[in-house]
Amino acid sequence: WELSFEVELLTPATCCCSWKNKDDSEFLAYGDDMGLVTVVDMTKGLKPHRVAKEPPATIQRRKGPNWEAATQRQVHTGGWVRQIEMVEDLGGLVSCGADSCIVIFQHPFKINPKDKTQVEPRRRLQSLVRGHRKGVRAFRWIQSHKLVISGGLERDLIVWNPYTGKVVMTLEGHTANILHLEINVEFEQLISLAGDGVLKIWDLRNNECLQSVTDWRRPDMRPRCFVFDAPRHRLVCFGKRSQVLRINPSILSKQTDITHNARVVAVLYNRMFSQVVTVAEDSEVCIWRPGNGSQIFTYIDIDVEPGSFVTCATFDDAGRRLLTGDHAGRVKVWNFSNGACIKTLEKPRAADLRQEVTGVTCYVWEDHRYIAASSWDRKMTIWPDLSEDNGSVYPYMQMQVGTDSDLLSIAFTNPKCLASASTDGSVAIFDVESGYKKLTIQPQTLPGRSPRITDAAANGLQPHKLSVEKLLFLENKNKTLVCAGSDAVIRFWEGLWMEYVPTSVSAVSLSKLVLALDAKHWPGNSIVNLTTDPENKLLV
Repeated sequence: WELSFEVELLTPATCCCSWKNKDDSEFLAYGDDMGLVTVVDMTKGLKPHRVAKEPPATIQRRKGPNWEAATQRQVHTGGWVRQIEMVEDLGGLVSCGADSCIVIFQHPFKINPKDKTQVEPRRRLQSLVRGHRKGVRAFRWIQSHKLVISGGLERDLIVWNPYTGKVVMTLEGHTANILHLEINVEFEQLISLAGDGVLKIWDLRNNECLQSVTDWRRPDMRPRCFVFDAPRHRLVCFGKRSQVLRINPSILSKQTDITHNARVVAVLYNRMFSQVVTVAEDSEVCIWRPGNGSQIFTYIDIDVEPGSFVTCATFDDAGRRLLTGDHAGRVKVWNFSNGACIKTLEKPRAADLRQEVTGVTCYVWEDHRYIAASSWDRKMTIWPDLSEDNGSVYPYMQMQVGTDSDLLSIAFTNPKCLASASTDGSVAIFDVESGYKKLTIQPQTLPGRSPRITDAAANGLQPHKLSVEKLLFLENKNKTLVCAGSDAVIRFWEGLWMEYVPTSVSAVSLSKLVLALDAKHWPGNSIVNLTTDPENKLLV
């Protein structure tokens, strides 16, 4: 290795990370001891400077402001930035610091309108009840579970839902502050190191500690940091000397019942063929016999774009076609029997917004079939579903639901009502014929079950949003709307969309909450899915 150049920073860098965008532009981000985060466009490098007549004896140092393209903003208040990483699944950078919070913010920076020197975060993971009260030293993004895990001075590991800002659970066991975290993706394990030199291995599937490494040859050989070498299945620990810990070979050769090579995003039951269908992120679809668990056949999308993955799946009303939505905003329609792609539903894509499809549904209006999808660009898109269509199909209508909240679920009911659920807890109902928004149902929290921070104003924190993860209409129960989400409460609504509008609904109040049912899930857990039988007698 050869040293290219040195840059003398105005403040000491306490952490850094780098990444490359799709256009091959490279960026470097670093945090300092004042809570500032600086992002440098390394593709443009340093500003040109005048070369001295005589070469210096050592490599010339450059000042930090000599970056050709660099932006700096205040992200944390009151201390060091301990770690910073680019997590594309969360839409930007993630950092933690001595102010006891984890901040998710986008790049390029979105400026706080009240203070131009500060960043407007997408989310701030901080809980006064179950979260960090002291500095956060390390965090990791768990791709398989879509969760963030963090550790700091409290000695506990805290698992967060980054989309709702809620604490999912706490892993207890360490007796000293947490120094470093790593993820063993292959075995779905977390590796944590504490200040007393104790290494712990955690199973992320059942949240149990599998092993604690405490026996070192000498006290001065206790590690202060480590690197997980995934290809060689080993831990390289560093204290006064380096030490190597290898995974038990018998575990590496163990046969496991893995049915997919990627995360499963949907498990569906086809009533027409009495078959179970599993869909994975890499677009692999497997069809199974539920009686004996044997696999009938499998197929995969050979034309999938690099970096794109499947995010949701459903059947059409007849059960003969499979619909899958992907990370790039497309919906593909498949022949369920032979795995042939019938057509691809495209939509306009904004470069500054994520396009991930979160829900797909089919409906019939005036003897015409349609397919509708909700996505993270805060729009509902509708395509005509014609039998003669093939290749690429473009929408005839898009409905803007909001400007600040992502869409998580979609549902249809007659007469011509299409509903969407948002991360801010609201439900919007549109007329599919005109695209006009009929009404918006605002979130209502219950005493003792609200995920909001009660004393947020006193501490200057933003309250957590009451997100709605899933909604559906009970067609055989007068089209009652059912919603569930982050507070584990199932809400039943009446409104103008019903076949027989109740007297409690008026022109002033277009909807009414008739029942809020505690689902009795484990405290702190969210409801992420709902389904019902065809007769609407059971709700799962």
